Amino acid sequence: MSFAITYKRLFQVQLLHGFFLNRADRLVDFNPANFAGYQLEDLLEVLPTEPTRRWLKGHRARFLIDSYGISVAQRVMEQPAGAILEHHPQVPVEEGSMLEFGLKARQPDWLNYSNQRLRPNVPGIHFFSNLNVFGDLTAPFLARPLPGYNDKRAYEMGELARTNQAIYMAKRAIDTKNNPTGVGGIHWQRLFVFNQNLPHQFCSTEDQVLLPSRFSYRFSPLKNKTIKKGSFTLKELDNTTVKTINFDEAEAIQQWLLDFRDVSTGFYTLEVQSDSGYEDLIKVYLNDTLYDPSLFGVLQIGQQGAMGDFRLLENNGSLRRNNDDKTEFPVFKILIKNRHTYWQYVLNQSDPPNPAGNADVEFLDPGSKKVLITKEPVPLSRSLAQVYFQHDKPATEIDETVLLPNPGSLLVHEDEEGRYYSEIYLSKIKT
Repeated sequence: MSFAITYKRLFQVQLLHGFFLNRADRLVDFNPANFAGYQLEDLLEVLPTEPTRRWLKGHRARFLIDSYGISVAQRVMEQPAGAILEHHPQVPVEEGSMLEFGLKARQPDWLNYSNQRLRPNVPGIHFFSNLNVFGDLTAPFLARPLPGYNDKRAYEMGELARTNQAIYMAKRAIDTKNNPTGVGGIHWQRLFVFNQNLPHQFCSTEDQVLLPSRFSYRFSPLKNKTIKKGSFTLKELDNTTVKTINFDEAEAIQQWLLDFRDVSTGFYTLEVQSDSGYEDLIKVYLNDTLYDPSLFGVLQIGQQGAMGDFRLLENNGSLRRNNDDKTEFPVFKILIKNRHTYWQYVLNQSDPPNPAGNADVEFLDPGSKKVLITKEPVPLSRSLAQVYFQHDKPATEIDETVLLPNPGSLLVHEDEEGRYYSEIYLSKIKT
């Protein structure tokens, strides 16, 4: 007599990084077909917490890692229900079950090629959850919506802002002094418009909510604005005030230490205001146990109440089914956008030729002709970008195309205008 032990997936979470999966032609599509060699384990170490390890063992479940993401599979029993074949976990998944995983970058240059702020307001790490704790997720994505433009604070290059029609990225350090028309002005790069049907729910500072109960807030004020007096107000998600911290200093301050150790672990809204007009509004998850500054983030997957498209199970405890009543596990997605930088070409040439008028580059200082710089930020990518110094002239039989090389290093520099750039050394340009 023989029998088969059947495992079926409870869920899968795909973690897709744009550095590997977005093409260098600047299309933001996170398409796995762009890199068949993608291996999540090369990028991130996924660390189940100790309570999660105990849950997996006690529920006869297996933690799996594949090329694009992680899964949990559970031993199941088949159970006919009329014409439907249901699959029930051998050990039922209790209401309120919670699995948590630390996400730790394996590569030392992760921050260089990932579109994260280098000087964030708070030291939060990313938190992704299918429980939709802030009520603003859109399945199957676990990243919160990108923020709208806030004209009360300054922006770092690479920060994102959305309008009703498009997603924009700051091309340099921005405030209202050099951005009088708001988002969409000359210092913003439009990544795409929504009618292009491309995924735009990639993670951002909106997801960096996981914090310890004691942390410093770093101000990013507008130019010529100083922060001396103001307040921090911590509120429940229903807008009930929990705690207010006031500050009033004689000299300008750059940051302020916040102590919420007398506040319960949980999800809150933090309002920041100053008498100089500075304003900020962020979501926070205060959790001393879960916070680890060495992590990129934490992934939480659970089953709790009515969850719609984020559910793991049906109401009777069987594994989730699709519209055809076939057992089908949910696939959630986390999209990590790659960083854009300007590319600066340092020339070791006494009298270099001038780039063509329709080239992708121009001289940083036309008088010295020592450095070329791309006119727009270029995405850092494992695939090669075509940066034209000179395009082909169709009227001739000779191909006059001159392409410039991609950066050989992922090191990121910053200039006086708050532009991040990659540096490439060139001995000579031939046209």
